[in-house]
Amino acid sequence: MSTRIPGRRATLLTLPVEVRSEIYSYLLPKRHHPEKTTYIRGSSVSVSHRPPQSVLLLIHPVISQELFDYHCHVARYHLSISHGFALTGEDRDFDSIFTPDVLKCIRHLDIYILANAALLRSFPSETPETAWAEIGRRLEGLCKVFAHSPYLKRVNLRWFDGLPPGPTQLKLKILEVLGTLPREVSFVVDRACYARSFPDIHPPSKFLRQAVDEVIRRLNER
Repeated sequence: MSTRIPGRRATLLTLPVEVRSEIYSYLLPKRHHPEKTTYIRGSSVSVSHRPPQSVLLLIHPVISQELFDYHCHVARYHLSISHGFALTGEDRDFDSIFTPDVLKCIRHLDIYILANAALLRSFPSETPETAWAEIGRRLEGLCKVFAHSPYLKRVNLRWFDGLPPGPTQLKLKILEVLGTLPREVSFVVDRACYARSFPDIHPPSKFLRQAVDEVIRRLNER
């Protein structure tokens, strides 16, 4: 009759949860420069923390789950949405990257809206109006995918506007599609980005800033 050998308990599990979380923060550090993962539909995608390595996931099932949970809690996904393919390369669908499993891991999303005057000058047929319309279409496609992200809690909007001043309503209209995201999602505008854009940036007028604030306020009060 064979004797069953008890499974070994990973030493890490004997530590308090708080200590394990501190260890996970060293195993999954935040990157100074988030790794660019891919290009999709004129948008670059990166994540602030590298996912757990497979060797760490083999230690113990409980540790594996805790590592995944920690990564989901701290990781910020960055998406840069531009209005031309020249800067962003390959055209792919958002849902080819953000599969259901990936969407379950996303809690925080940073959306960078990039309106590049240099790119506009490279394509004489494109105008500020067509550029903003294209950005709006891509943002709409993004929201259709993230409407199925069950745990998304916060969207941080970063606006890099290098185009000449134009109709405010055109810029505000592209933000309205954010209202299709779940009601639980809160929105924030990163004002520091107004001053850290392209060298030829046109600072937004006080009216535009106030109008954007009003749109974001309405989104948060849904």
